[in-house]
Amino acid sequence: MYNTYTKEDSVKIKGIAIILMLIHHCFLNADRYKGQEVIFAPFSEAVWNEWGVYFKICVALFVFTSAYGLTISFKNVNPEFNMPREKVVRVITTRYIKLISAYMFVFIMLQLYSLIMHKGRYAYIYGHTPTGMIYMLIDMLGLADIIGTPTFIATFWYMSFAQMIIFSMPLFIAVYKQGEGIVLAAVAFMASYVPTYTYGAYQRYIICIAFGIWCADKNFFATLGNQPFFCSRMPPHTAKTIRFVIYFLLLYEMERLREGDLKTVLLPVLDAVIPIIIIGFSIEFVNPLPLIGNILNVLGRHSMNIFLIHNFIRVVWYYDFTYSFRYAGIIVLVLMGISLLVSVCIEWIKKAVHFNQAVDWVIKRILHESA
Repeated sequence: MYNTYTKEDSVKIKGIAIILMLIHHCFLNADRYKGQEVIFAPFSEAVWNEWGVYFKICVALFVFTSAYGLTISFKNVNPEFNMPREKVVRVITTRYIKLISAYMFVFIMLQLYSLIMHKGRYAYIYGHTPTGMIYMLIDMLGLADIIGTPTFIATFWYMSFAQMIIFSMPLFIAVYKQGEGIVLAAVAFMASYVPTYTYGAYQRYIICIAFGIWCADKNFFATLGNQPFFCSRMPPHTAKTIRFVIYFLLLYEMERLREGDLKTVLLPVLDAVIPIIIIGFSIEFVNPLPLIGNILNVLGRHSMNIFLIHNFIRVVWYYDFTYSFRYAGIIVLVLMGISLLVSVCIEWIKKAVHFNQAVDWVIKRILHESA
């Protein structure tokens, strides 16, 4: 059994999310590998496509872990969330600057590489007029999806939502404090099922955010992990096997519901529940495995860079090369390996130019001036 959902567990969950994301982007449908000869054995093409659709749950995993982590940051300031304004500003400012600075660094690297090796993409995306520079600056700030301006690649949409999660968390926490989360849950459910009135991702994932806050505040995974359920009188290995089967059946049934006839109705709820099941399963059965756990740890630490890089490799720069490995599983592994290698190089460049120290200096200056 386990005691809690640690920061290391969170990193490994991000590693799992990255793997799911790569499969999702590579094999969502036949258009993703159009013109390529892909061998899907030992599974069928239909199975890989089904996984590709289901594994968009990776977004919900990132949303959940973001809400969970920010809630823990607030709880570290005050367990009852009774925080003075300057403390709230400190948490939000630190998280935002670290997010946007890491994104901007990679964004600039991608622009430079595209300028040198794949000339023409800047003009193709942003246009030939001076307005293109404004579009690029908006994109570099991660705001293109909110404003509706061109973005260098479609997957950058999440950077807009990631920032919105950060800046809206104080409001979510304030609502959560009312009624032990009942009010927040009610607001989240209503917001998910009223006509579209705001940024679309909120409507899809607001319940997921609410669940992430509640799980963090109640230390839900520690409670879950220490519940004997009906297995308390069984030998430990038998009990663990039964729990494994229960988790597996739950995930299978969630997949059926998520892709079934009620998908449109249930999607916001399922995208909040499934991450909890995946995390509970992973904490007990996946993360503790020495080799797999270490691999997930590495992928998780590089998850943001891999997220930003991989689609340029897969579809913009080296489409034919990516799918030239033919076997679906090998395609995913190669894309993962190359993206990880590029991420390692990026982190080496950051270290060489003392990027992280510069970011810390900026944070200290801003927080000192706002104190």
